[in-house]
Amino acid sequence: MLLTLLFCACSVDVSISTVEIGYDSNGDGVLSPGERGAVRVFVRASGMGDPPAALRYQLSSPSEFVDIDVGGSEGSCWKSGGERKWCCARSGTGTWFSLAPTTPPGSELPFLIRVEDTYGSGSWSLPFTLQVHAAASEPVISDVQVVQDENGDGVLNPGEETQLLVWVTNAGTVRLLELEYTLSTTHDEVTVTAEETGTYGDLEPGETGTPVTGVCIGWGCPLPRIRVSEDIALPATPTFTLRLVDELGVSWVRTFKVQVLAEP
Repeated sequence: MLLTLLFCACSVDVSISTVEIGYDSNGDGVLSPGERGAVRVFVRASGMGDPPAALRYQLSSPSEFVDIDVGGSEGSCWKSGGERKWCCARSGTGTWFSLAPTTPPGSELPFLIRVEDTYGSGSWSLPFTLQVHAAASEPVISDVQVVQDENGDGVLNPGEETQLLVWVTNAGTVRLLELEYTLSTTHDEVTVTAEETGTYGDLEPGETGTPVTGVCIGWGCPLPRIRVSEDIALPATPTFTLRLVDELGVSWVRTFKVQVLAEP
């Protein structure tokens, strides 16, 4: 009697099933220039062969706009949703990286995750991309008030030193993070003499804020101080420039005008 022995030279392959953003700085679930993010890569085994007993991974990117955390680009994958599925990430949040503020919105950033069987039976290099979106936050000037002026009339007068209270509203759909400002003017007879820089802190969508100095918030805070020359020619409406930049390195330039009137 002849016995026929059948051997299966079965192979197994590993591929990406899904990629998830586990964290982004402003919490809108997408990546924007300047953000810090974390990514989770889910892989699965296919084919007739036995799936790997354990997997390890290493994440890299050839993009000049991506900086993967030093020492945090590799680790173990753990079972997720069955014997043939794994999640490859440094933690439950993901593997951490940062995007440069100069990252072009709309670009597709290339990544490569190399997955290997811990016991040496195979390795797989799996490319994927992550899309970068334009920042969805939008600071706008909602009001400007002259406060603590010398004669108390609430307007700029020749020869007067006063303060400006500039209200900024987040007209976007995501949170503004640590919004800082620099106030300036190019008018020859008007000078920003103090507190020309400061911060509005974090602004939620729809929230309006005033400058913050240290732990002081609101009317009692030191505000940008303005001096108007006694020799200014009237009528005058100097233009001020408010340069804004957030924690992600995204910047905006806003301008406004304040009229200088003769003292009654």
